[in-house]
Amino acid sequence: MKSKIISILFISFLFISCNSSSSNFTEDEGIVNADFDWTVPLKDLRGNYNAFPFAENPVLTNIGEVEGLFDDSTVAIISFNEQVYVYPHTYIQTYETVNHFLNGHFFTISYCPITQSTINLNRVVENQNLSFRASGILYKNNVVMHDSDSDTYWSQMRLQCIKGQFENQYLEVLPMVETTWKVAKTYFPNAKVFTSSSITRKNMNTNRTNNDITSVEKVFGVINDITGVNKDVSIYRYTDFDLGTVLYNNFFSEKKVVIGNESLRFIVAFINENDSTFEAIQNEFPIIMKDELGNRWNAFGIAVSGPNQGSRLKSVNGFVAYWWAWNDFYDSFNFVE
Repeated sequence: MKSKIISILFISFLFISCNSSSSNFTEDEGIVNADFDWTVPLKDLRGNYNAFPFAENPVLTNIGEVEGLFDDSTVAIISFNEQVYVYPHTYIQTYETVNHFLNGHFFTISYCPITQSTINLNRVVENQNLSFRASGILYKNNVVMHDSDSDTYWSQMRLQCIKGQFENQYLEVLPMVETTWKVAKTYFPNAKVFTSSSITRKNMNTNRTNNDITSVEKVFGVINDITGVNKDVSIYRYTDFDLGTVLYNNFFSEKKVVIGNESLRFIVAFINENDSTFEAIQNEFPIIMKDELGNRWNAFGIAVSGPNQGSRLKSVNGFVAYWWAWNDFYDSFNFVE
């Protein structure tokens, strides 16, 4: 009972930090688009429109010049054209969404402190480049992003437009590695970092229960069929990767490979379009696996050597969040045996 009370208090604290208004949801027709209805129940919405500071195309800092972070600080890492970019949660939380155009890619790093979910999202929808900011509205205690040009609202963990002209369309998840600041410093010494000064102003078993997962444990979820009626989710815990770099095959709606390492504090997942046979590689991070053709793949899904060098695996609809948030958003789960 005591642990349950602590969990409730902890979540309540995060709720206040993630939402600029902790009141029940109120729809201000002067701000919120009145031409479209919400596609989700109003009872699951909280707060009101009070947008967070806007962040787009910030100046990035060399990793060696960044101070003030702890080794175990959580960071999101992405890579385009061999350049690595690091987004510490400490700095993202002021904005909760950071929009970028880098190396020909339009993307948004979205972070919700309540659900502890960070996702790299393709922000191009129907050939339109969206620019997101946290709206101040929460759906199931998770950030709702707003694009002012299209006046559309998007649920982060649902990956879906829940109000506006793109209603019920889904955002594409792009490759990203969530890990620690120590790993970022150690393995990516030439990385660029988003800081506070960046802005001017194993196989699956459906019979396993989840009774041993605490509500505030961070787990990696793979949404196996994002557009399906029954959105089945495969859940991976960091402890499932406690024997070095461990690889699992996921054969639900499409073939996927899930790989992680508890000591390096990362879990990533990719679509296995070519039905390749992957094998984990130990002690060579960011290189994490190889296939039967001799290709060696890094944590961003890029073949760094071999006959397919330069190729990139597609990311799955997967990311890290608190277990209570997954349990709130989805109904059907599978767990590692």
